[in-house]
Amino acid sequence: MPSALPSSTAPSKGGPGVGAPASGTDLLTPDGARVLVESIRSSTGSSTIIDMTVRSDNAHAKVVRKDNPARYDTVDYRAGKLTTTTGGVVDSISAKKLVDLGRIDWDQIPTVTATAKSRLAVPQPTDRYLLVDYGWFADEITIRYYLSDDRGSGGGYLTAGATGKVLKVVKSTD
Repeated sequence: MPSALPSSTAPSKGGPGVGAPASGTDLLTPDGARVLVESIRSSTGSSTIIDMTVRSDNAHAKVVRKDNPARYDTVDYRAGKLTTTTGGVVDSISAKKLVDLGRIDWDQIPTVTATAKSRLAVPQPTDRYLLVDYGWFADEITIRYYLSDDRGSGGGYLTAGATGKVLKVVKSTD
């Protein structure tokens, strides 16, 4: 989301790509997600986010600043490089719904993805991504597994908690 404040793009701490997942790493795997989280933590000093979107080859997160928890920076990962952009102020609602990425069991990804494929009727998704935030249909960390296909025969999202417990399934309607 655009910020009302001017933003400047700067390479991650230590230079572009330092600590970032290698280009070609699938971020929608347990190991890829863990490497991404560690990259964010080592680059920013924080693993506390407002929200994060993860695709197989890129990610975008609003990361709460360690030096000023009332502000966030935007972290983007693409092509093996992390970049940090000045974000904005953490609003009062978001401040009560922050996510510590270290509390998520990333080993859930394959199992919950398989459940989402089945429950959303998308056996061969052509588009898939995760949205991580707090409080989507539950008062806890939530991960939405979005799936769709080219045929339009299925899709939607499955919401799971930090441990992989399925909380809600929402199928898309044509």
